[in-house]
Amino acid sequence: MALVAVSPLLGGCFQGLGATTTAQATMNSGDGVQVQVGNLKAQGLTLVLDPSTPGAATLVGRFTNVGTETEFLRGVTIGGKTMMNGDVAVTNGLAQVLPGQSLGFGFDSDQSISVKGLEAAVSTYVPITISFEVNGTVEASVLTVPATGIYAGITPSFPPAPVASTSAPEPVIAEASPAAS
Repeated sequence: MALVAVSPLLGGCFQGLGATTTAQATMNSGDGVQVQVGNLKAQGLTLVLDPSTPGAATLVGRFTNVGTETEFLRGVTIGGKTMMNGDVAVTNGLAQVLPGQSLGFGFDSDQSISVKGLEAAVSTYVPITISFEVNGTVEASVLTVPATGIYAGITPSFPPAPVASTSAPEPVIAEASPAAS
């Protein structure tokens, strides 16, 4: 009988969206930040620094569309670096998130969000902004971690730069016109 009287008291430790353990996921509390805008969730966000290229990093996480409309990624800013100026690269597979779809990126995935020119040390928080067409924009501060342990092997991915031609152009030889002779 005593067990029945105690169990309702224990049930109140983690209930509702205002619970401390739930609210902590959106605060600067470690890796794996979660944010939501409308029907789109960005989960497990962590920034893995590349040990071989100073200023380069990979954002790892997951986009989940819990709505009924297809969502389109419109922009990503990481520490002031943007897609518009070429400092942030996003693979094409993250361009849209179908209803009910969950897309992982950066970790066990071919999809990635990478940044270069970032000025951030390990264990600091970097502001990020991710803009979506349907649901709007999410903002968060994401922890930077070294590429060790579970993050070993995660490296940024940027499209190859255009290759300049290494051969000299063919010289143009002017021929004398028949009228000039």
